[in-house]
Amino acid sequence: AIGTRVMTHYGLEGTEDDVALITLGKNAGVNGIRFVYTSNHSGIRDTAYTVRGTGEGVYVVNSCFILAGRGIDFAGCNNHLIKKVTSFCFINDIRVGGKNGTVTGFLHNATVCDRVAYVPESGELGGTMLNPNYSNRNEVARDYNTSIWVVDAEGQRIWNTFSYGVAHFIVAE
Repeated sequence: AIGTRVMTHYGLEGTEDDVALITLGKNAGVNGIRFVYTSNHSGIRDTAYTVRGTGEGVYVVNSCFILAGRGIDFAGCNNHLIKKVTSFCFINDIRVGGKNGTVTGFLHNATVCDRVAYVPESGELGGTMLNPNYSNRNEVARDYNTSIWVVDAEGQRIWNTFSYGVAHFIVAE
């Protein structure tokens, strides 16, 4: 089974302040969805955040963000949970803040595109991304990506995470 995936072009050329593709209210979440930005495969294109929380208790688990400019924004969300998320975003995978949030089991790596078996050039599932743009993705992320951005947080827990080929692993403000 290929599971649930959202193939999108939403928010291309957006900014971090634009409306997210999905906005979550108090105690709402996303579980088991792959978000794929199908026309953002050959170089950096900014996007609005894919998922944004607006209240406490928001969560994203067992999900994947492929070729987005920005992934998850839980800044200002107390008791948020990000667990078992894989991602390859060009600018920022995760922005968190508030009190007592948790990020665990997170991976940023360009091979995430292969791991979910998505071939952006053909729009098909299956196979691998053997193309000249593959290495360019890593180069762009190395120049621009902040994997985890922590803003005004208290009691934020981050563990069991790994980011490859990013400009900044964790930035805390």
